[in-house]
Amino acid sequence: MRYNDLLGESMYDTQLPNGLKCFVFPKKDYVEKQAVFVVKYGSTDRLAWRAAPPDGVAHFMEHKMFEDAEMNMYDSFLKNGADVNAYTNFTVTAYYFTCVDNFQENLKLLAHMVGSPYFTDENVEKEKGIISQEINMYADNPHWRLYMNLQGALYGDGPVSVDIAGSVASIQEINKDILYDYYHGFYAPANMAFICAGDVDAEEAVKICGENFKLNGAVGDRVLNPPDTAPVRGNYAEKQLDVSIPMLALGFKNRDFAAQQTDNIAVSKILADILAGESSSLYEKMYNEGIIDQSFSADYASGSFFGASVFTGASKRPERVKEMILGEVSKLSAEGIGRPRFETVKRKHIGQYIAGFNAIDRIAGLQAELFSLGHDMFGYADSYANVTLDAVNERLRKHYLEENCALSVIRPKNA
Repeated sequence: MRYNDLLGESMYDTQLPNGLKCFVFPKKDYVEKQAVFVVKYGSTDRLAWRAAPPDGVAHFMEHKMFEDAEMNMYDSFLKNGADVNAYTNFTVTAYYFTCVDNFQENLKLLAHMVGSPYFTDENVEKEKGIISQEINMYADNPHWRLYMNLQGALYGDGPVSVDIAGSVASIQEINKDILYDYYHGFYAPANMAFICAGDVDAEEAVKICGENFKLNGAVGDRVLNPPDTAPVRGNYAEKQLDVSIPMLALGFKNRDFAAQQTDNIAVSKILADILAGESSSLYEKMYNEGIIDQSFSADYASGSFFGASVFTGASKRPERVKEMILGEVSKLSAEGIGRPRFETVKRKHIGQYIAGFNAIDRIAGLQAELFSLGHDMFGYADSYANVTLDAVNERLRKHYLEENCALSVIRPKNA
């Protein structure tokens, strides 16, 4: 059991003989419990020995893992009082349940589900219609199109510019043989982790996991995605959809992967907030000028080989927002960020991170993402604590360059 002084939290971490990493965060007297199995396999991953698969295999597999030859998995969890779900992003797939009671029974079910794929010609074909509807729904979702159009501008035809679910055309090429190949290539214990948070006995939870998660085998050779260090492929993308006022996403692409990943993330999140967070002078100016509203946000999002600082929200004048942010970057690069502002925002982010440990789903979800980077929640806390003003100022001058910048806009139809 490890203890972190900054967080005031404990974490039990170990590794099972089959290679599965286990992270348990005991939360005494919490009513809710959550367990997650996460796989380092997302929409951008490929097996080296197999021809390039159709887009959307990881997401398609996530859907089909709920199939079972003998039971309805959703009904089985529901009978145990659990809410079960899953998600796929660019780098991971995760399966999780949340419950109050019957934790052990639900954990056994989740271990069985993730460890026992059941793909048939019939159930694969049936799923294509369901996923096609999901793809079409996201095609008209302004927030998703805003984000994916920004990805296209930042990364061109790179893997993170492809929709996670693939296309209606690409999923027609998926069959059970492809699913089984990719399942056995990536769903190996050494490529997975078990994560749990709640009022549970850590050693007992790991024991149940070990007894019921029977997978063995080596991870398949994957095609590594090298860090994308090139300038942006385009500086503007636009689409018209059913929105009442325009929406913008202004991204600054990360091209420096030399720093430790969690250190880079902590510095970048603090810097984005300093620059245009809701307590910044720039946010106040833009709000008073009427070019942003309370939907505007500043953040940094990344994976092992990509990342971007993104400013997004509704705005009648997206180009003016870009102009003002670049102006603030120029001003702060010349003057340097002041220590009082830096210390205030750093304390805010550390406080938010500590407060996040009050939410069971926040703990499990963030640990799943950190596992894909080879890190854990305690190491990430240390990264926040160790951020320096010099590192933030250096990051500002190297990261916030116009050659790293792209603007994505969604405008009202027939505007």
